[in-house]
Amino acid sequence: MTPPPPPTKNRLGFYSLIVAATGFTLLEIGVTLGFLPGPFWRILTYGFEAATVGALADWFAVSALFHEIPIPFLRRHTNIIAKNRQRITDGVVEMVMTKWLTVEAIREQLQDFSASAKACEYLTVPEQRAKVRAFLLDAIRLLLPVLDRKEFVLFLGKALQDQLKDADMAQPLGRWMIQALQHGDQNPVFNAVGHSVLDAIRAPERRPDVLAALRNILPAALEHYRETSSPLKWGYVKLAQLVGGLDYDKAASGMLAAFERELADAVHNPDHHWRQSLNALWCSFSNRLATGDPDAVRTLQEFQERLGERSDLRELAQKLLSHARLAVADDLARPDSLLRHGLDHVLDVVAEELAVGKPSRARFDNWARHAIQELLARHHYMIEDVIRTSLSQAKMSDRELVGQIEDQTGSDLQFIRLNGSLVGGLAGLILATIKVLLLGDG
Repeated sequence: MTPPPPPTKNRLGFYSLIVAATGFTLLEIGVTLGFLPGPFWRILTYGFEAATVGALADWFAVSALFHEIPIPFLRRHTNIIAKNRQRITDGVVEMVMTKWLTVEAIREQLQDFSASAKACEYLTVPEQRAKVRAFLLDAIRLLLPVLDRKEFVLFLGKALQDQLKDADMAQPLGRWMIQALQHGDQNPVFNAVGHSVLDAIRAPERRPDVLAALRNILPAALEHYRETSSPLKWGYVKLAQLVGGLDYDKAASGMLAAFERELADAVHNPDHHWRQSLNALWCSFSNRLATGDPDAVRTLQEFQERLGERSDLRELAQKLLSHARLAVADDLARPDSLLRHGLDHVLDVVAEELAVGKPSRARFDNWARHAIQELLARHHYMIEDVIRTSLSQAKMSDRELVGQIEDQTGSDLQFIRLNGSLVGGLAGLILATIKVLLLGDG
């Protein structure tokens, strides 16, 4: 809101004093020297004399408010505003705090205040919206350096654990798996896993370990074969062991070579029976999850619980937050930042939600009103602090204070001086008329 222009000074009081004094002087000379004989001129002289006295009295009264007037005995009763500065300040504080801006008065005004309307109005101006977005971006930048601190890591780790244990993921996950299967999204995953396994078993430093692992499980596999096969078949195996025809090392090498060939074929052949079998399992499990099959849902829940109990979720949270911090910092450095566009969209949504008639508008207004009232009750004393600081010597000298008051009231005070001349002159005329005409004192 544009402040009103300062009032224009006038000099009516000065001119009224000059007119009254000049008129009195000329009339007194004319009457004394006989140029203006008769009671009329004597009465008029008395009127101008009284007007001069009234003008001088009001000049002194008005001037004494703002300035020191070097008249003996009267001097101490001049410059009233500066001398009574503290008392004036106390009076202003008392009037504002107990009459004009009391807690109750402000609360009454807040009943008709709509914070949402002001927010909507603010967000419709592009320059102001840009300021809000810049503030939010600065807040995000301030948050980035501490995003991967221990407190946030613990929070995200616990959140992941809680979500993994309690989140109902069965049907959404099942529908997503069905869509992924329909679009062939599982093929890149199979290829990536297959290549990783092939690279691992072909690596010279790892292959001996893989062979040793296969060599160690062969005895247990043979024991299982003995329990599940017929006595005749087991007899052939036992005979091979006795005559030295069963070499565990060669068997492990053969098994690994056969697995390697089969896996390589599955990686390069989309129609490989391994892929078909996995796709069938994927499809079956996905459909069971999507339809809420109890066994499939229970299997997923058990997996979620075991995953949620893993101690390395904190490490995962640390990595997620570190990557998020770097990603956000990189995005903010680009002119076409996705985060900037996202904030614009958020501000659009906020403005729409706060539009007239929206339930969010009433909730926001109630929240803002209660928040302001709470702050008001807690910090109402700050109004007094602002007034006292604004009127203090450190903020404004006596001359500045007097100058500001005089600038705002000067025009009205000039009319007071003019009225002093007029009222004094009129009173003089009435008294002179009574004296000269009625009492015959000429």
